[in-house]
Amino acid sequence: MCVCVCVCVCADKWEINPSELTFVKELGSGQFGVVRLGKWRAQHKVAIKTINEGAMSEDDFIEEAKIMT
Repeated sequence: MCVCVCVCVCADKWEINPSELTFVKELGSGQFGVVRLGKWRAQHKVAIKTINEGAMSEDDFIEEAKIMT
């Protein structure tokens, strides 16, 4: 099973320390950013979505992450 992860600069429940993530491989990319397979805390498989700078507002990104959970 793969869990969606939102890493953002906001200080709320969606924030995950980037140092706890390991990138494994790229799964796909598009206009707004890249989705990678990764590991959280070296044991949990996760999908990590990164957004290209200026492609989406932080609020829009957080709303999208809420939908993925």
